[in-house]
Amino acid sequence: LIACLGGIGGCGMVADPAPGPGGSGELGRNGGTASVTADGSGAASSATPSRYSSRGADILFAQMTLLHHQQTVALADLMTTKTGIRPEVRAIAQRLRALEEPDIPVLRGWLREWNAPDSLNLHSGHPMKGILTDVELGTMETLDGSAFESQWLVRMIAHQDGAALFAGSVVRQTQDERVRVMARSVIQTMPSQVVELQALR
Repeated sequence: LIACLGGIGGCGMVADPAPGPGGSGELGRNGGTASVTADGSGAASSATPSRYSSRGADILFAQMTLLHHQQTVALADLMTTKTGIRPEVRAIAQRLRALEEPDIPVLRGWLREWNAPDSLNLHSGHPMKGILTDVELGTMETLDGSAFESQWLVRMIAHQDGAALFAGSVVRQTQDERVRVMARSVIQTMPSQVVELQALR
């Protein structure tokens, strides 16, 4: 199950380990936006924000945030199977899970409301920095003890930082107050989480 959360192949997305939000501050990668079609497929483009459908930015935010939160939960669950993890690291993993898991049904509900699929078929890479690939998730499963803990901290720092950057883009584009509230919550909470995670390295 955890491997499918990387979004490669049949799991819904084709991953690129290095993309991030475009330099222009819009959702996308390499300075562009991601065009979203009715079937949930997407591709990077140099389109301006006006090229989005009325829900395009909202759908992309919901799909990527859903994947982000699913990975947070899966990695917290994976940690419970590992030995040699410091109690304070276990504690923050479970706290992050508790904070993000309640948003999962909310995000799925929005996507159903908008007739959009849960996953986004991106052939040009993830528009959210810090999303783990299948290979990275599979590697995490093989680790234990301090090696797992070290990699978990590295991955989660990038994971939370990427989500905050991504949310900053959608706040400037969405017309939906529900989306704006969730995005602002991400922006307000995840940078401090990054600081906490960095202090544990």
